Amino acid sequence: MKTLIVLLLCLLYAILNVAGAGIIKNELMNFQKEGHQLSMPVDYAYFLFRLKVILGFVVILFSALTMFKALSLQNFSFVAPLATGINFLLTIVVGVIFFKDKISLPQYLGLMFIISGIMLVSLSAKTH
Repeated sequence: MKTLIVLLLCLLYAILNVAGAGIIKNELMNFQKEGHQLSMPVDYAYFLFRLKVILGFVVILFSALTMFKALSLQNFSFVAPLATGINFLLTIVVGVIFFKDKISLPQYLGLMFIISGIMLVSLSAKTH
């Protein structure tokens, strides 16, 4: 049961983390469409204090809090790779769907290895 809770927390962590990064990426695209660039420190300051960017950081903060809870329930060597793998998978999916990123054959093969690794890590936690 504890392993299932940790799996769900890792999934929630990834959803929140990728959502926060997606909000920031989307706002960066809007920022650039408005003719701005991130070339000077003042540009970064102006960008960082936009409402959607702050919202993105708040969502990422909640993802970190979710990760802390998962780490409090299970070994670091289980939680960190699992959460990182799920986060990576979700990042690729969101990139392809919302930002029209293209996946190359090596990336596709890497995804298959990550999925295999997540399954192996998850199964090994049940036996210990």
